[in-house]
Amino acid sequence: MVIFSNLSAFNLTKKDLEEICLIDNQNFDFFNRWDKQDFLFYVLSKNYIFSVLKYNNSVIGFCLSFISNFESELYKIAISRDYQNLGFGKLLLKLH
Repeated sequence: MVIFSNLSAFNLTKKDLEEICLIDNQNFDFFNRWDKQDFLFYVLSKNYIFSVLKYNNSVIGFCLSFISNFESELYKIAISRDYQNLGFGKLLLKLH
């Protein structure tokens, strides 16, 4: 298991992005789902931390936060349905 934090577009693969979007679609309703462009915006933006949890070379979860000098805000956290209720969300949040 690997957690990648503060991703950039250079180490985020197309496969990773597709898996992130799939997990997002599994966990959020239509009005709260993001597409690839939404995720790329946050990955490339300066004040955001984007972490990805990988297991067996596949993305099984992600976490996105906004960080400033005065506050931080959790924007999204999601775990693939196949790995939910196993403590991965808690682990991702602790290490994010």
